[in-house]
Amino acid sequence: MNYIKLNNNDNHLSLGNLFNEIKRLSTNKSSAIQSEIFCMIFLVDSISDTTVGNYCTGYRAIGNQYKQIYLNLKRRYLEDDNSLLNIVNNILSIMDGYVYEIKSINEINKKDSLKRLCITLKTYLKNDLDLPLKLKKNLLNMLKSADYYHYLAEVLFFVILDKRQPIYSKDLVNETIEEILTNTGLSIKDLKDYLSIQFKEGISLVPSLRKLADNNNPYALHELGNLEYTGRIIGYPRYKEAFEYYLKAASFDHPTSCWMIAHMIINKKVGSLSSSDVKMAHLYLDKAISLNSISALNTKGLTYLRGINTENSIDREKAMEYFKKAANKGYVYAYNNIGKMLEEDKNIDEAYSYYEKSAFFEESWACNKMGLYTLDEAPGIAYEYFKTGSSSNIDSLCPWNIYNLVKYFYIPGYAILGITKDLNKSLDLLNIIKDFKPAYELYLDIYYELYQNDKSYKDKVLYYLNLINDNYSKEKKKEIQESLNDYLFNKVSIDI
Repeated sequence: MNYIKLNNNDNHLSLGNLFNEIKRLSTNKSSAIQSEIFCMIFLVDSISDTTVGNYCTGYRAIGNQYKQIYLNLKRRYLEDDNSLLNIVNNILSIMDGYVYEIKSINEINKKDSLKRLCITLKTYLKNDLDLPLKLKKNLLNMLKSADYYHYLAEVLFFVILDKRQPIYSKDLVNETIEEILTNTGLSIKDLKDYLSIQFKEGISLVPSLRKLADNNNPYALHELGNLEYTGRIIGYPRYKEAFEYYLKAASFDHPTSCWMIAHMIINKKVGSLSSSDVKMAHLYLDKAISLNSISALNTKGLTYLRGINTENSIDREKAMEYFKKAANKGYVYAYNNIGKMLEEDKNIDEAYSYYEKSAFFEESWACNKMGLYTLDEAPGIAYEYFKTGSSSNIDSLCPWNIYNLVKYFYIPGYAILGITKDLNKSLDLLNIIKDFKPAYELYLDIYYELYQNDKSYKDKVLYYLNLINDNYSKEKKKEIQESLNDYLFNKVSIDI
């Protein structure tokens, strides 16, 4: 049987990965051996290396006698949350090489090694599909509030009592596919046929997709719709063709195709938003929602926010209801929409709590909002937000991240943060958003500074001087114009 090792990838919040991180973060790694960590966590005197190895790789279910220890501990913990202090002290003692006997949760939360361990585990908890969404949110909230003791306690209970192991790879694949395809008209065979050509075909991918589409393969139909929508077949979008592909895929209950039909109508990629168009959009939105499309929940909220519905009326309460349904499923754009509504209502603190949730998942627009929000009081945090937002794919990139990163950090430098002035890096970043008009003023600032020492940049300066808008400093613009005029006058005089 091909079992999945739970301790060698970041998709599982498992006992093995917890042990790995304790060992990795320990000051004396030779003393942080698996059997020693196991004994300290389970409060036992000894255990064989083989048994611990099997438990940590995930090849064997954790023995009932060890689970019983934690069932008893959990009961005590629910009555008195101090009951795990000795175990957390044991973990810290292994990591720091010093015997701790800290008696207070508040004091133990101040230990840097505990903080590092908890932050390191965040990647696993974000990726683990076995982790209940409610528990995941609770853990993230504990991390945010620096409640590391209770965070680690909940992690221990999960990896020992609730995390399933062993996992047979074929079972996991089948379970995942079956769960995704529940309540749809999609078949595993169609999926296999589609994936087969995706993995095997090269330049003949589109013809192969068309052959599958001719046989009504919903995955191929949807993918061809995507290719037409983004213009990747002939070099420019063909919305009519994309819409037809999505309609065919939707007839087989393909959730995203149902949503894309509504999305295209609402954004006027097809039709004119007539009453019949709006009715059709909502028909497919409702179908997509019934097929568990989170995007459709968010879009349904937008239709009520913008008045794109059969009543032609704005209903903010209904919009918020749908945004919250999508947000409860972790949809980052729903976090953004809730934040925008709260901000419009002058509920600033709560609005930014939603932007922060979205930025946690590295959504680019929200990262920029949080960067601006923290810029004055915590420039180091703002810098990290802008950097994270700038690393998004070009399709989802909010260009203001790069603009603000360059304007506030790389053009002037930021000595306290150890950031040196770097005009070349600034230009490299700006070239990613070269068609973003607000960036023209930054190009002008950079080239004008370079021009002070190298007059060959005058054409660049002149080019961007003619492109900037009226928001640019009139005094600075006048200074640049006068400098160029002086240079041209002197050059003509020298030539004569």
